[in-house]
Amino acid sequence: ARHPLVNIDLMARPSSGTRSGLQSGELDVGVLLGTPVEASFMYYKLTTVQYKVAGPAAWKDKILNADWADLASLPWLTPSASSAYSATLTRMFGDKGLELNSVLRVDNSTVGRTALQAGAGLMLIREEHAVQGEKEGYLAVSPLAKTQIDLFIAHQRGRRGDPLIEMFIEAAQGVWPGMQLVETREAPRIRPD
Repeated sequence: ARHPLVNIDLMARPSSGTRSGLQSGELDVGVLLGTPVEASFMYYKLTTVQYKVAGPAAWKDKILNADWADLASLPWLTPSASSAYSATLTRMFGDKGLELNSVLRVDNSTVGRTALQAGAGLMLIREEHAVQGEKEGYLAVSPLAKTQIDLFIAHQRGRRGDPLIEMFIEAAQGVWPGMQLVETREAPRIRPD
């Protein structure tokens, strides 16, 4: 409403696809989950999103009484390897020496939640979806396995000061008044000898 000459195309994709779109210039601004790692991007933290592990209500006793190894051995709906969800699950389980029993790999959280509701396996989902599913009686939520992932908007560093980018940042600050610029923590790169 404040910028009637600006057209917005909204596209849903995993954070890895958003990063690729930002790098190629296909996207002006993107919303990402995870850790800011690309030094060529400016990141603005919007919020921290809470996540829980949930599964079919029919597995309630198994899920409520499960330790980490028990949870890992149950059937899982896992995300693509390049996603923020995958990195989070690796921290949660892989760092304990556990590998998930993946029965279905999904690249979209909505598709994953549909399979979860159908009883196909466990999944890491946003806390509000887990609570709603538990309240409606189709999900069981692990009291043990929970985590959080930061949510950011990002743009190419070289576009700082671009009127379109500044307009978007201004609009985002109106929605997330606590939004803050975050420094990039780029992962170390290994150079071949």
